[in-house]
Amino acid sequence: MATLGGGAFALLSDGDKADATTSAGAESDTTITVTGTITVKESCSQIDDGGYSDMRQGADVVIKNESGTTIAIGALGSGHDTTPPAWCDFDFTVTDVP
Repeated sequence: MATLGGGAFALLSDGDKADATTSAGAESDTTITVTGTITVKESCSQIDDGGYSDMRQGADVVIKNESGTTIAIGALGSGHDTTPPAWCDFDFTVTDVP
């Protein structure tokens, strides 16, 4: 599970093998859409071997507020290999984030 929290969005991940980038765009006056990419520093075919079996299409992306309360949930898209190096990127979009 990827967890994003706070106004600036922070990703909580395991160790040094996962990175994330996020951006937030205006959806309305009261909600935003958060999009991003989580990069696992393994090829997509090797994720299970590297201890990242929970990183898969459909895994929850949870956004929490500064108090730690869940305010929105999205899902990871399918993983795709990047080159070079052969890392695995998972895109996500979470809508209706207050």
